[in-house]
Amino acid sequence: MNRSGLLMCLGGCIEAEVLSYCIRISITEAFGGFTKLQYLSLAGQTNIDVDRRGLSQVIGNLTKLRYLNLSGCMDSMVTSDQIDSLLDSISTLSNLEHLVLSENSKICSIPESIGNLRKLHTLDLSGCYDLKTLPDSMDQMVSLKVLNLERVTLDELVVSRFNCASSPHFEVHASGDKCSSNIILLRPTNPVELWVDRLENVKSAEEAHDINLIEKQKIEELTLTWTVAVGRFVDAKEVLEKLVPPSSVLKLYVVGYRSVSLPDWLMGIWKHLPNLVEIHLRDFPSVITYHYLVNYQT
Repeated sequence: MNRSGLLMCLGGCIEAEVLSYCIRISITEAFGGFTKLQYLSLAGQTNIDVDRRGLSQVIGNLTKLRYLNLSGCMDSMVTSDQIDSLLDSISTLSNLEHLVLSENSKICSIPESIGNLRKLHTLDLSGCYDLKTLPDSMDQMVSLKVLNLERVTLDELVVSRFNCASSPHFEVHASGDKCSSNIILLRPTNPVELWVDRLENVKSAEEAHDINLIEKQKIEELTLTWTVAVGRFVDAKEVLEKLVPPSSVLKLYVVGYRSVSLPDWLMGIWKHLPNLVEIHLRDFPSVITYHYLVNYQT
C-alpha cells in the first residue's frame, strides 16, 4: 500500500496515532478525517510538509483528543501570532486531559483561553524558556493536578496560586501568605516516582506530616533533598521524621540532610521498607554516615 492509501485507511478507522520522529508527512493529508482521534504526538516532528499555520485548523477539528504532545515542534512558527493561534485552537479541545508543550522556547505566554480546558489534569511546559507568566484563567482549571515548569523561570507567586503539584519533580517554596509552604499540594498525588526538592522551605513538621507520604503506595523511587549550606525554617530531622516513605519504595535518595541524628524509621529502614533495593545518602555529616554504616553492619 502506498502512503496515500495508508493515510486514507487510517483516517477512516483509527482513534489514536503517534507520529513522533517519523517519516515526512503532510498534516492536512494525514489528519483531515481523524474525527475520532484521542491520542496525538508530534513531539520533535521536523518532517511536516504543510506550512505550520495550517496546524491550528487541523488540531482544532480533533475534538475527541484526550492527549496531545507538541513537544519541540512549534519553534519553526516564527511569529507569536502563529503560536497564539495554535494555542487558542488547542484551548477549544474540551475533552483534553494531558497536554505537552515542552521544549518550545518561543512560547512567551499562554492565552487566557486555556482556562476552558476544564478536564485537563496534566500540563507540561518544561523547557519553555521564554515563558514569562501564566494566565489568571488557570485558576478555573479545576482538574489540573500536575504542572511541569522545569527549566522555566517564573516568579514563585505566579506558580503558588495554582492548586497543583509538579511531578516527578516537586519544588517546595513558600505559599503566598509566607506562613506556610506549598508542600501540602502533594497530598492528593500518588506517582510512581517522586522527587521533593528544597525541603529547607518547609515551614513546620506538621506540613510534612499532612501530605501522608506513607500512604502513597504507588511510589517506587523517592528522592528527598535539602539544599546544602542554606538556612532552614525547621530542623531537617523534624521534617524527615514526618516523611516516612511508603513500604512500596524500591529506591530511596536522601540528599543534603545536615542534622546531627537520624529519625527512627531511617535507623531501622529495613523494617519500614521491606522492598528497598537501593539507598543513597548524600551530603550527610560524616559522623552520621559513619554511625549509620556501623549500625547497618551490626
